[in-house]
Amino acid sequence: MDRKRGPKPKAAPPGYVRYGKALELLNPFDKNTLNYRVRTGDILVQEDEHGKLYEISSLQKVKEYLLNERKKGEYQGKFLIDWTLPSDFPSGIKLDMQVYDLDVALADATTYQSWRKNNHDHLSIAAFSEDRSERFASIKLMPLKDEQTAIDILSNKRGENDLRSDEIRNYDEPGPYIILAIDAVALPEYPYLLNRILRKWIEFWVDQYPDRYVKRIYTQAVSDSGYRMVQHFFMSPRFDLAPNAFMLDLAYPSASKIVRNLQEKWKGKAPLPPDLLPPIK
Repeated sequence: MDRKRGPKPKAAPPGYVRYGKALELLNPFDKNTLNYRVRTGDILVQEDEHGKLYEISSLQKVKEYLLNERKKGEYQGKFLIDWTLPSDFPSGIKLDMQVYDLDVALADATTYQSWRKNNHDHLSIAAFSEDRSERFASIKLMPLKDEQTAIDILSNKRGENDLRSDEIRNYDEPGPYIILAIDAVALPEYPYLLNRILRKWIEFWVDQYPDRYVKRIYTQAVSDSGYRMVQHFFMSPRFDLAPNAFMLDLAYPSASKIVRNLQEKWKGKAPLPPDLLPPIK
């Protein structure tokens, strides 16, 4: 018995394509980039009774522009990877507004400023334009005084924005550190910059060793950028805390090349302390 099918969508008018074809034309960039560039007005759209129509010429212009930008960034050293400064506040607001919305951007900015009250430095590392006027990606990496704070946040007993400045540790004490990684954010066309940021952060911890070192990293993935960070580190799920909670224990061997590189460089500088020795033989 033949099943009845709905009416086939009408062909797009000349110069336009529908959603699936638009994604094909924009490849290798994904739906996040498509939606973002539609919001900014770079990709022009119309609508008919079957849904949105995407202008082919603006799709092609955006793709060509993004490919050129990626090439310049990767091969001509366009991006500056550095810790954020108080003067970088406007670029952080702009990035959050581009990815989220105004209310989220202002709330996050207010919270972040409160964390810096006790002269906390090295809380956030980002990818900037060479003059620091534009921010393309960033990650907040919070050193905590108490590991239980990270566990409470990941298990949703409290929110990230409830974190107080006096619960954040300065990098002025020797020994192991517990890191809470939050708010990994990147513009849709620059997801690879998160990897660049993480490598810069690894360099910081190589320089700190053996006086200071990371023992564990906690995070809660709530976005595509967050999950990419989890994948870079091959973090272990902590389903006992939440479905999207993850942890990395630096005492264990890792499948992540970036983590193995850190561990090998530590070993090359000095013997590992007892709490970084693997509990397996």
